[in-house]
Amino acid sequence: MPKNKQNLKILIVDDIPNVCTAIKETLISEGYHNIITSFSGKEALSQYLDLKPDLVILDINLPGEDSLEICRQIKKNELPPKIILMSVFTALVDPVQAKKAGADSTIIKDTGYSYLKEALENIMKE
Repeated sequence: MPKNKQNLKILIVDDIPNVCTAIKETLISEGYHNIITSFSGKEALSQYLDLKPDLVILDINLPGEDSLEICRQIKKNELPPKIILMSVFTALVDPVQAKKAGADSTIIKDTGYSYLKEALENIMKE
């Protein structure tokens, strides 16, 4: 994974376009520039295969889709990306199940995305 924020390719997956936009704008303000958005797990899997992002930020609550299975599908590839699972509700994110599915971090979506910023900082240090 690139250590330079500008070279890091990030895929944001959330079914709410405004959330994708807010996260993308937050990341841009933090110095990340290579950002792709997706509004479904199926689209995300296709984009992952085509674009090979270094990091996937994946909403745990995609309607009609199993985000943990999406996580597993992405992680089974050669040189898989880091994955951050996020949710508005703490009860939806079971850290043990998320880790078993291959998530590198689980976070709560918060105003200002402070948890996301912290998770990104930690991943960039690895």
